[in-house]
Amino acid sequence: MKLKCIPYLILFIFTFLFFYEVKIYPNEIKETNYHIYYQNKKINIDSPLLKKDQTIFIPLRELTATLKASLTYLRKNDYYKLTLKEQNTTCIIIPHSNEFWINNLKNFFSKSSFYHLNRLYVPLDFFKYLDFKTKIKNKNIYISAPSSKKQPASSPISKPLKSKQQNIILSSYQDAPPIDHNLLIPFLENDRSIYLFINDHQYNLARKFFYQNNVLLADLGHILKKERFKIEYKKNKIYISKKNILAIFTKNSRKVTIIKENSTKTQYLPNPIIEKNHKTYFPLIFFFEIYNLYPSWNAKQRIISMLPSINKVEIIKENTLYKLKIFSDYPIQPSKPKLYDFSKKIVLKIPNSIIHQNLKSYTTQNKFLHALNFQQNKNNSEIAINIQDSFYSTVKTTKYGADVTFYPMINDIQELIEDNKLNVYIYGSAPFNKKIFYLNNPSRLVIDIKNSYNNLESYIPLNPIYSKVKSSLHTISPPSTRLVFYLKKHTRMQASFIDDKTLKLVFPLSGKRKILKKTPVAQRGILKNKIIILDPGHGGKDPGAIGLNNIYEKNLSLDIALKLKKILEQDGAKVILTRKNDQTLSLEKRVRLINKSRAHILISIHLNSFFKSYANGVETYYFKSKDKKLASVLQKEMAQDLSFKNIGLKKSMLYVLNHSKIPAALIEPGFISNPKEVAYLKQNYFRQKIAKSLHEGILKYFLTKR
Repeated sequence: MKLKCIPYLILFIFTFLFFYEVKIYPNEIKETNYHIYYQNKKINIDSPLLKKDQTIFIPLRELTATLKASLTYLRKNDYYKLTLKEQNTTCIIIPHSNEFWINNLKNFFSKSSFYHLNRLYVPLDFFKYLDFKTKIKNKNIYISAPSSKKQPASSPISKPLKSKQQNIILSSYQDAPPIDHNLLIPFLENDRSIYLFINDHQYNLARKFFYQNNVLLADLGHILKKERFKIEYKKNKIYISKKNILAIFTKNSRKVTIIKENSTKTQYLPNPIIEKNHKTYFPLIFFFEIYNLYPSWNAKQRIISMLPSINKVEIIKENTLYKLKIFSDYPIQPSKPKLYDFSKKIVLKIPNSIIHQNLKSYTTQNKFLHALNFQQNKNNSEIAINIQDSFYSTVKTTKYGADVTFYPMINDIQELIEDNKLNVYIYGSAPFNKKIFYLNNPSRLVIDIKNSYNNLESYIPLNPIYSKVKSSLHTISPPSTRLVFYLKKHTRMQASFIDDKTLKLVFPLSGKRKILKKTPVAQRGILKNKIIILDPGHGGKDPGAIGLNNIYEKNLSLDIALKLKKILEQDGAKVILTRKNDQTLSLEKRVRLINKSRAHILISIHLNSFFKSYANGVETYYFKSKDKKLASVLQKEMAQDLSFKNIGLKKSMLYVLNHSKIPAALIEPGFISNPKEVAYLKQNYFRQKIAKSLHEGILKYFLTKR
């Protein structure tokens, strides 16, 4: 009997749902018989005007021709871009959201936009935000153009800024993609613990908030006092100021006036502030955005963090130093910049902050700091700076944000005897200033380089002028370098800059010309017309070994090869590279190129690595009997010049050594898995030192072949 009732029950349910839908949904969105006029001229449109929740909605695309506007759907971002040429106005409209943007300034509809019959509908009050006048009379809607050329308010931040400082480059981001905060913060239950985190303070919001029109409203009274907001009540207005921002709220109104740095603009809250039980409830997220604090949701700890924004970044030059000035309205504490990619990029992380949407990555005209790139990584802002060479950097928190100062590094000293003179070259990574003076007992030449970081080691040279050179970090804050040359006798000297980062000292030599330990220049002609093929290991999809701080073997090997190529070509050699850039190249292709080259020798350049970080030293591989002489002389020079542990020669049937027909050696000048050695290998001057050592070994190899 019960089974017979089931079909009737199903029929009853479907009948109920059918009438329910017919009854409810047509009442939600109704077509109207309203007519629309523009400048008192009736507009004929194909789509109907709609009424929803007592609000009139307009099919926006139907009016674009009349308003001399264009409406474009940006599929990638899922929003519409409306451009009004006569008003010089751009609007971003997000379907199914009450959020929209006018000239990069956020606003809110009274009701959300939506689709109907594949048309985008916006509430009639949208035109008021654009300074159009609207009036409804006898089921007729009248829209009038703005009476003056007054433009809708735009964000002052959206305009490119200028400064009197030298070498400042800023950027702006026009038509910034809107952020839908509903995607960031879910619907929250009032009876569970919810925490608000601001400026290192944490507050429990449980039972202190509620929702209205899907907007989160919270009692912020005790929080604003704790955070030192200044609050003043006057009749139906509330004045709230923080830093240099004053916001004037009107009770029972979505309108808020914001005054900052003598500029005034009007914005609209998504929901009016509400007074309830002698407490004032503000739209939580949008209130703090007025004061440049932006939300981030931690679901695990149930924390809403209001993060300060990085509003502006400047690169300036003060004397010889470069500074990165980071601007925020709240205290920030950047970490010390971290060096990546072998002195070519440094990354600055700023915890608990957010990159302002107007900041856009850009290329600079500065030859030392090439580009700035901005990225958001969860709650951390990251600023990556492409640099020409290595820098020592310091970070200092300031009232407006933070300063990062870049100090040049003193990387290398080279000595060369020419024309009966000893030329000493002191290389920095950027321009530097020097102070030179003499001291007696014993006789010393002292060079102080202020605002620089010492990256040299003391050493004993082989020349007749001075017995040793002592280098030190003379002062720490700010850093400065001191070089002391212990003179064998007081000698006159001339000092001059040959470029903006190379200081040249010239000491005259008396009597018979002295020779330094390196191969005499006259004998370097031995390389003329010699064909040498250099094989930088790995490349492209094959990074080789990955060392500490994400250092890739493929990049180091190529850099050493390019430096060696330049030195060899100065001595008349013809140099062939198996790869000239970061490309993928198989061992088979390398060998085919090597055997077709008709080269005299092959040097394959690699870097060592081991799973235990204590492994260290220099080693060289060979396989064929005719390889051993070349490998031996290269190993000897590198072990002597680099001052690393001499691991020695090793015979191994490596593919390139086994299949090449010419004398070949595979060199491993250090371990990128060893902290001490990688600290040297990532420095540009040390890779230059490796190249010079290999050059010296090649010279001696061909001298013995005479």
